[in-house]
Amino acid sequence: MSGNVWEWCWDWQGSYSEGPVVDPVGPESNPYDYKVKRGGGWVGYAWTCRSAARFQYPAFEWPYDSLGFRIARSEP
Repeated sequence: MSGNVWEWCWDWQGSYSEGPVVDPVGPESNPYDYKVKRGGGWVGYAWTCRSAARFQYPAFEWPYDSLGFRIARSEP
């Protein structure tokens, strides 16, 4: 999944807690309205093409042609 387009994430940008965690979540809000994008896109560098690559971007200011999203749901 990495390397085609950045994955738009539901999380707001913010720091994770210290120490190891499973399925970390960002803060409940962000004063600058920055969301998280992950995984690298076709216009990025090779080192960003991994799921751990995590960057911020303005949430609703402009569209990116290298940003997509993945539809997922919880198991019933």
